[in-house]
Amino acid sequence: VPDGAVLTPEFLKAFAAAMPEARRKQLDRLWREVGAATVAVRSSAAAEDGTHHSFAGVFESVLNVDRAGLEDAIASVTASFTADRVKSYGMEGGGGSIIVQRMIDAEYAGVLFTRDPLAGGLAMVELVRGTAEGLVSGAVAPDTFRCGSCQGR
Repeated sequence: VPDGAVLTPEFLKAFAAAMPEARRKQLDRLWREVGAATVAVRSSAAAEDGTHHSFAGVFESVLNVDRAGLEDAIASVTASFTADRVKSYGMEGGGGSIIVQRMIDAEYAGVLFTRDPLAGGLAMVELVRGTAEGLVSGAVAPDTFRCGSCQGR
């Protein structure tokens, strides 16, 4: 998992209300903290995963973001928390955190489910070649691997 920073709902609310110069200074500090040529700006909302559902990919992610595009990428992900698409999943949305991570050129990327929804007691990894964007958007069929023990089911 690449290094990064979490922008909490409290931070995002204060950031949205800040004057442009204050936002620029906050973004400059964030950019220095992450220390990357490009970043991935991703959602991290509690509504994405629950006991009986997983909506990975329902919120926006913006990849290969440079410093000049950072504020727009944050705004895009923030706006996705209340998008019509979220409501179509029967979710309230409303908000969440944003993760700003160092962008890496991945040979493979994927999603780890610590509890396989079809086989309790196992973990499941779904992965695709390149970034996981095709996986979470449903555009690419993943390779799926299960691991662990079914003992104690």
